[in-house]
Amino acid sequence: MKKRIAGFLALVLTLSVCGGALAGGDTFTLAELKAQAPERLQMTVTSATGETVTVDAPVILPDADVLPVLKCKSQLFETARANDFFFPDKKSRQSATYKQFVSREATDAFPFLNIAKESAPYLLTGKTDTTRRSPLAMGETPPESDFTLEQAVELILRYNAAFGGNPDVDLRPTQAVAMSGLCKMKSAKVTNEATGVSVRAIVADPERPVKGKEKGLWLISLSQYLHGVRVIDDSNRRYRASGYYNPYPTKNRSNVMDGENFRVFLSYLQEEGTLTDDYPLAGWDAVESSIRALIEQGKLKSVYQVELVYLVKMLRADHEAFKRGEFTQEDAFSCDFALVPVWEIKGWNLYKANEKYFASGTSPDRETILMNNFGQDFQQEDYVLRLNADTAKPFEPENKIYDGEINAR
Repeated sequence: MKKRIAGFLALVLTLSVCGGALAGGDTFTLAELKAQAPERLQMTVTSATGETVTVDAPVILPDADVLPVLKCKSQLFETARANDFFFPDKKSRQSATYKQFVSREATDAFPFLNIAKESAPYLLTGKTDTTRRSPLAMGETPPESDFTLEQAVELILRYNAAFGGNPDVDLRPTQAVAMSGLCKMKSAKVTNEATGVSVRAIVADPERPVKGKEKGLWLISLSQYLHGVRVIDDSNRRYRASGYYNPYPTKNRSNVMDGENFRVFLSYLQEEGTLTDDYPLAGWDAVESSIRALIEQGKLKSVYQVELVYLVKMLRADHEAFKRGEFTQEDAFSCDFALVPVWEIKGWNLYKANEKYFASGTSPDRETILMNNFGQDFQQEDYVLRLNADTAKPFEPENKIYDGEINAR
């Protein structure tokens, strides 16, 4: 741990003394970028293969005037109290609900909150290979339920505060889908989108509802916002690479039926300081040119949203310790992260793992891409593409490591 702290202090010192212009072109402040960027990206581009791609997508910029690089740690929760809170007596601790759902970590300072309550065993998510819920279309509400999305989010935030979380944290639902009542299962063909290989798998069958358990629920993912900027962490598939520690400090996925039946899984960051006061950003012309070039090259087949976000990056010192096998669970729970701006493009993009099979395939529809298969039995793609915010060049897996690459203006 001492080596990690020393490495981080050296990084801060480097950032405090370095200067000069950013390589690769002119850069701008967030305020200057806002004066350049349109409300929507609109273009029609013909790719090298003759495909015509029409883009009409919102451009989402932070609700702020400056964009610092932030130093953060994981928020810690008082999880040891969860058992006593939900299961106060011996009888309740013998239930299937207790054994299956409730987090039983011995520590009272854990980097995620994992609590559950349900009135019947396996009610929320079903029993493996026997029952399951299926996602409904965007805009629908859970069947036979009067519990609103707003009430579900309020419930999550209430338990966040009850177990030591930051009561003022800015968490917003960025993915929410209504789930059906419990369904029986069926065997179906599932195709791996990266390889085209199909296998038989057990999936939910909406045509076979479980009698008496038709009530639906909300499946919700909350995103943290810091300084008016949405925070994202490592992609599940798109930027996966061997040899890297993948930080997941902002994974939030909760099932909420009502006040008596829910599972809350919550993790987010707490701000510790500032590494750079105002991040230098590539101009909008560079961002638009990069998107246009990717479409012309046939690597980007659709665009439905363009947003400037914070990406959680791991510090170089921690990354090297992980590669050497010195990165312990304690390190993972207490390490520092850097939040660095990147552009996130939601669309259908081709890359090494999927381009051979899908080079001539049909782009998924807008709803599939924006929901990113949220709630599906098998999520096989991440419909996201990133650009480095300082250069507007495509993001690569090695860009997940932060080692003070930004020179202060």
